[in-house]
Amino acid sequence: MDSMVDKITQLGPAWLLVLLLVGLVLAVLLTVRGRRGRHKHGHESKVIPQTALQQDAHGDAETTFLAQLKKAKEEFGPEDPEVVTPMRNLATLYRKQGKFTAAEPLLHRSLAIMEKSDPKNIEISAILEQLGGLYEAQGR
Repeated sequence: MDSMVDKITQLGPAWLLVLLLVGLVLAVLLTVRGRRGRHKHGHESKVIPQTALQQDAHGDAETTFLAQLKKAKEEFGPEDPEVVTPMRNLATLYRKQGKFTAAEPLLHRSLAIMEKSDPKNIEISAILEQLGGLYEAQGR
């Protein structure tokens, strides 16, 4: 029986190059995927709470957002921009529930953190838009 190496060498140089490239692409994809899971509150950490929010599972979403906010504060500190996303998610949920007085300070805090960390960050405009939507919902 031929060994795996013998079978691969019989394929010829062009196929060897193709196999090498496929292996390289797979290695890069696995590395990127692994890093994304460990990244500061990367996209994957937002999928479940956004789904809960869209499905009106308010209790689940609130629990998830509060846990994310607590984790971000513990990992990065209460003034770090990483706390802004869970804060804004929580504010969105509270607005959807009509809890405007709970949502407003979260948005103001998010705005202050982003303005302090990076006054030119595009997220500032998104927070202002969210705050404007909250005021509009209140008739202010």
